[in-house]
Amino acid sequence: MQKKSIFFFVIIPALVALNAQMIIAQSSVDSLNTRIEILAKIEKTKVPLNRTIQLYITLSWMGGPDRYSIISFDNPVLTNFDIVGTSTVNRSDVINQQAYVFKDYVYTLQPRDLGMAYVEGVIVKYRDSVLERDENMVTQRIPIEVIDPLPEPVSSNPIWIYALIIIVILGFVIGFYFWFKRRREAKEELEIEPPPPLEEVYLNLLREQIKLDLPNLTEDFASLSKLIRRYLTERFKIQALEGTTDQLLQDLHESDMEEHQVRSLKEVLTRCDEIKFSAIEGTTEELNRFYTLFEGILQYFLQQKETTEANNLTEKKEK
Repeated sequence: MQKKSIFFFVIIPALVALNAQMIIAQSSVDSLNTRIEILAKIEKTKVPLNRTIQLYITLSWMGGPDRYSIISFDNPVLTNFDIVGTSTVNRSDVINQQAYVFKDYVYTLQPRDLGMAYVEGVIVKYRDSVLERDENMVTQRIPIEVIDPLPEPVSSNPIWIYALIIIVILGFVIGFYFWFKRRREAKEELEIEPPPPLEEVYLNLLREQIKLDLPNLTEDFASLSKLIRRYLTERFKIQALEGTTDQLLQDLHESDMEEHQVRSLKEVLTRCDEIKFSAIEGTTEELNRFYTLFEGILQYFLQQKETTEANNLTEKKEK
């Protein structure tokens, strides 16, 4: 009598308490000395509202992987649960010298509300390749209780670390923005600002290369001749550097240069050639006069170009 009391009051309650931690719904079918089973189980019978729970569904049978083929295996029907993750694993094993095939399906479930939640029966339709027939298996309904949420863990990192990181990132972004903006503005200025007029460039070169207050008569006449030829080459697209003075003057007669300007250049270039190819030495008075003649021609064309641009701008405004 005493042994029966121990069995009913100690062993049976212990088994019930152990089973309360894991609910298993199992179904099996025997067919031609082989068995196919479906097993559905959960980790615990209770889950906090702000936590998830794992649902494990395993299909297994003895034999090779071609013994059965799964026709349909839909996600389980849930009450008060949402599926937030899934995974599938196919494996095989040898148990008691028999080959077994396992198909594991794992579902991560998130509770919706407090109260009871259920995993309804999981229905699997499969085909027996030996008997050539289709059959179904279904697991039992599994109840789970959704309890009050657990407190979230408090971060050990102080707030000021996050604030410092945000400030550094924000400073980097702002600095990069202003650097990019300034670079774009500089690029736009270069694109918008037109190059200086050709005559203005050569006026500056004339004043830099020939110093009338400190003349070097040996080099200044040669420099003036070369400067004039370079300008005429760029201004009128003629071969003033390679050709002779006579060829250059002939090309100038066919350009839009005034006749008196051509005569002035003829005088300058002819005299510079004489000084270059003979022992004749030029004078300071000649250098000053030739300088003034070339300077006047540059200023004439520069003023003509500025007048044309001003007229064009006026016409655009009037339109």
